Amino acid sequence: MPTMFPEPDVITVTVYILSILLGLVLYRFMVWYMQILVKVAFIDQFPGPPKHWLWGNLHQHPGMNDACLKWILQLTEQHKTAFRYWFGPFKVCVAVVHPDTVKVILNSTEPKTSLGGYNLMQDWLGNGLLLSKGELWHRNRKLISPGFHFDVLKPYVNIYNRTVEVFMEKMSAAASLGTSFEVSSPLGLCTLDTMLQCAFSVQEKIQEQGDSHPFSKATAMLCRLVLDRAL
Repeated sequence: MPTMFPEPDVITVTVYILSILLGLVLYRFMVWYMQILVKVAFIDQFPGPPKHWLWGNLHQHPGMNDACLKWILQLTEQHKTAFRYWFGPFKVCVAVVHPDTVKVILNSTEPKTSLGGYNLMQDWLGNGLLLSKGELWHRNRKLISPGFHFDVLKPYVNIYNRTVEVFMEKMSAAASLGTSFEVSSPLGLCTLDTMLQCAFSVQEKIQEQGDSHPFSKATAMLCRLVLDRAL
């Protein structure tokens, strides 16, 4: 008995399925695009340098060097509380540069999601106090708080004094010569030396070895990779 409707061939079914899939993809894209437009409109309420529709402020960013610090300081002078700059059309950095503005953020109970380059450190640092958020962060914070009680830290005061004395000797040597002193690396080595002696009873004279120490070299390399990937 002949049927009223011809059976669809393979091509017709394929075209029909592809049309549905294409429609779903376009729908998801439009939803994503509208969310991006809302985000861009909200972020652009912050002051900042003029941006290109595609490059954002990448063509103005001098790179990770001394010129970058000067560029950030110039923006800080122009915008006293906060400012934004875009890495391309979608990725943005909002810099908060005034104590009152920082206070509002820190006093907020809203979750503080790890953004920027911090998510790139997940495999390196794990989901600890620095990178965790929400209930896990509160749990980690509650567990570590007793370790910073004054009575717990008091026995380590002598270690603090010894490591800081090494750091101060470096500063004194630079001061006696009348030369500038780059504080970031020596201060990081002082912190590392203190942590290793207090937490692991390890004394390797890391501050004397400086950046040639294997741990310091590995940390510097990983930080550089994170910065490069973040940009």
